[in-house]
Amino acid sequence: MTTSNRVHNFCAGPCTLPVSVLEEVRDELLDFDGTGMSIIEAS
Repeated sequence: MTTSNRVHNFCAGPCTLPVSVLEEVRDELLDFDGTGMSIIEAS
C-alpha cells in the first residue's frame, strides 16, 4: 500500500490509520491470531 496517495482527514472524529495498522488488520481479517476464525466472528 502506498502512502503517497493517502487522503488525510483533519475533521473531528476518526483519524487516518498508519499503513502498518491497516496491513495488520488485513492479515488478521480472515484468521485472527491463528485461531482459524475471522476477527469479525471473534468480536
